[in-house]
Amino acid sequence: MNHISPQAKSEHLETASNTVIRFLRRDHDNVDLIYKLKYDANQPDKVTISGLAVDDYSSLKDSDVLEFVSEPARSIPKELIDQLNHAQCIYTVGILTEIGRAYMTIDNDLYLWNFDEKYSCDLAYFDGIPNTITRISLVKPVPGMFKDHIHYLMVVVTSKEILLLAVSLTDPDSDLPVNGSFDAKKAEIYLIPDAVFKIPLEGGRVSDIVTTANGRIFYAEEEHLFELDYQNKSWFQRQCRKLNHSKGFLNYILPSLSILTGKEGQFGRK
Repeated sequence: MNHISPQAKSEHLETASNTVIRFLRRDHDNVDLIYKLKYDANQPDKVTISGLAVDDYSSLKDSDVLEFVSEPARSIPKELIDQLNHAQCIYTVGILTEIGRAYMTIDNDLYLWNFDEKYSCDLAYFDGIPNTITRISLVKPVPGMFKDHIHYLMVVVTSKEILLLAVSLTDPDSDLPVNGSFDAKKAEIYLIPDAVFKIPLEGGRVSDIVTTANGRIFYAEEEHLFELDYQNKSWFQRQCRKLNHSKGFLNYILPSLSILTGKEGQFGRK
């Protein structure tokens, strides 16, 4: 049995004591911020913490501003709910804020309605699309591409192609095209049935689509990023083509990937 001398025992106790003191000092130096900002009742004017008093929050009463506003919204029209309950179909639903409309697609049929209860529901039905619709989006056309009565292009993605349909907004009182300051929720919407542009997908599947304020249209198909480039080729002919923005990058890294994997032909080219 090992015996510890009194001197060694004293040294061990002193070492342990110093270790505890060192850690206590470190904890004190790194104390949580909430404890450093404690409210001192003896010094109420000392600003160390906020949020405990009513005066810490700005009042909106004098500025005539509502903190929360409840906007009336219209649910999906009953006609569409009944159709969904009695059908086996592919459908999508969303909101097109640019024109103040909600939409639903059921197979190859498109429905639009005003989602704001302050206005008429104005449920509209469009059945001029030949294939199953998978995605819908809106874009402001490139300036100078169309006449002024064409306000938007509706991008309709189907199982086989992408269609661009012209959208016109008119004032119901004057039956004239609206200007930029007109509330789209009050306007009547006309969808021109013949597509102004059409691009085949050639078996690909579009997973996402994004439009920009200056009229550009991008979409993801499989592992590629495409852009729909539409333009006036001449006075009587328009041209639309798809640009593969990811193809150049893949061509750049393809040789390196082939060397690393030791396999050929893993990346298809279009």
